[in-house]
Amino acid sequence: MAQSRPSTLNKVPVENKNLSKTTQRISAPIDSKDTEEGRSPMDRTEKGSFFRLVIHIGGIVCAYTVYGFLLERITRTKYGEEGERFNAYFMLLFSACSFNAMFAFVALKLRPSDNTAAVPQYNYILISIAYVGAMFGSSFSLKFVSYPTQVLAKSCKMIPVMAMGI
Repeated sequence: MAQSRPSTLNKVPVENKNLSKTTQRISAPIDSKDTEEGRSPMDRTEKGSFFRLVIHIGGIVCAYTVYGFLLERITRTKYGEEGERFNAYFMLLFSACSFNAMFAFVALKLRPSDNTAAVPQYNYILISIAYVGAMFGSSFSLKFVSYPTQVLAKSCKMIPVMAMGI
C-alpha cells in the first residue's frame, strides 16, 4: 500500500477587497505581517519574477541570435585559395558541447541545488546521445540551407507531434 505524502502547501486566510475571506493555497513560507495586511507572500515576488523572466527570455533570444549568426558565418564562408567551405563539423560540435558543459559546470557551482533527482543515469546518456545527434544534424544541414530555414524546419517538426499526440 502506498504511503500518502504530507502536503507542503499551507492554507492562509487572505482579505481581498473584491471578495470576502478566501483561502489560498501557497507554497511560500507564511509571514504574519503579510497576511495581516491582506497580501499573500506570493505578491511580494511577482514583480521580481516577471522582471527575471523578461531578462532570461531576452538573454536566450540574444544568445541564439549570436549563435546562429556565427554558425552560419562559419559554415557559409569560403576558405583558402580554392574557396572550400567548412568541413570540420565534428570539431564544431565538440566545441559547442564543450562550451555547454563548461557553462553548466560554472552555473552549478555558482548556484548549487539540493535537488537530487532519482533519475537513472542511462536516461541521461540516451538524452545526451540524442542531443549530440541533433546538434550534428543541425550543423551539417547548414551546408545546404540557411540558418533561418533550419530554425523554421526544426520548429515545424513539433506540429505533427502535437497533432498526433505522439
